[in-house]
Amino acid sequence: MRGVPRAPQAHPSLVRQAVAYGMTGGLNTLITLALYRGAYAAWGARIGYVGAILVASAIGIVTGYFLNGHLAFGVRDAEAGSFVRYASVASTGVAFNTVVLPLLVEVGRLEPWPAQLVATVLVFGFSLVAHRFFSFRRAP
Repeated sequence: MRGVPRAPQAHPSLVRQAVAYGMTGGLNTLITLALYRGAYAAWGARIGYVGAILVASAIGIVTGYFLNGHLAFGVRDAEAGSFVRYASVASTGVAFNTVVLPLLVEVGRLEPWPAQLVATVLVFGFSLVAHRFFSFRRAP
């Protein structure tokens, strides 16, 4: 119909990137959650659930950089600057996680495992946008 504005369409590359990020991020999240469960089972009595997520997240930042950089954002020539940007965004997510996780466990009375799943979902949207426009940005 003439004169009727059309709904905005998402750019195809953004949609493809969001799907690829979801897949690679999902894989890295599974890896990080498995590391969290392992660290909590092995050292939870000594380092607690926050220490366990910090250990898992440090490893997850490195694996996530390679997975997302190569598979989601098409970075073929990795540079130190993009890793630093990626690590800063991921560290922001970890910092958010270390605040939200204890709130969910101590105040919300969730067990650490489901609380971590909730925290993971909350970080996803922020990190997609930040990695697209900051970590893996391309020069004009």
